[in-house]
Amino acid sequence: MMRTRGAGLGGRVVVMSYNSYEDERADIENVKEQLRSVKERVEWLLKNYPETRNDDRYLIILYLRYFTPMRRYLDFVPYKVIKDLPSFETIRRVRQLIQEKGKYLPTNPEVMRRRGRMMEAYRRGIVELKSEG
Repeated sequence: MMRTRGAGLGGRVVVMSYNSYEDERADIENVKEQLRSVKERVEWLLKNYPETRNDDRYLIILYLRYFTPMRRYLDFVPYKVIKDLPSFETIRRVRQLIQEKGKYLPTNPEVMRRRGRMMEAYRRGIVELKSEG
């Protein structure tokens, strides 16, 4: 049985054909074996999926799909759906703003200490920049 897979690229759909799920999985495993570092893997995605050059959300989702155990949970997601998502960085920044106001703080004390140290270092850096100027 021929199985086809679509990957949306800026409104276009690229169809990859596989005779079985095992063929597709073997192909991806081969790529994973050849590309060990995050840099190599991101470069491969940028080369093979040009729309990832324009959209970090798409890049992240494809990275998760190809190179992490999340592959089993992230099947095909149309690019139209991905491009309408808020950016991951926007979500992180909104979480940060909410927590800066003291709401919904981390439940893990180590995360709270680490973020506190980072915030203090950031503030010291700004003070040092202002005093130099």
